[in-house]
Amino acid sequence: MCAEPYVGNEPFALLLGDELLCAGEGEKPCMKRLAEIFESTGKSVIATMEVFDDDISKYGNIGYSSEEDGIMQVNAILEKPSVNEALSNNAIIGRYVLSGKVMGMLKNLKPKGNEIYLTDALDILAENGELLASCFEGERYDVGDKFGYIRANVEIALKSKEIGEETKAYILELAEKLK
Repeated sequence: MCAEPYVGNEPFALLLGDELLCAGEGEKPCMKRLAEIFESTGKSVIATMEVFDDDISKYGNIGYSSEEDGIMQVNAILEKPSVNEALSNNAIIGRYVLSGKVMGMLKNLKPKGNEIYLTDALDILAENGELLASCFEGERYDVGDKFGYIRANVEIALKSKEIGEETKAYILELAEKLK
């Protein structure tokens, strides 16, 4: 809602800051894929990943009616369901390309406690056949988690042309001290 004065009724991308997605060699970056899907269909689209067991309850969860070329037609969304309530093994992750109509939907939603939930607007889009989902390619880091933050920094540093060798030498040196 804070972005509404800037977005108006225009389509927009939303990237949650606690998720870092890195496409590897030959993989399409997540936001590029979502933007292409939005451009070709005119429908809002969200990124998903497959999760299992107890991890299902950590994320928003999608139900979908069909899948073609890796694009799912979403028909329902549940926020952090139990394993028994889950609609699928597909979790919503923090990447979205959304129609500008979402802003109007958010204005009309009733708060739950003190909060208005984006997933409630997404569920309305899903019920109306206006929401798609796609799994992303690459590596996902949960940088909102302390270990996820460390893992992201180490793995990305190791891949760096600028500091990769220096990082590798440091890790090997550190590993020797841990023996």
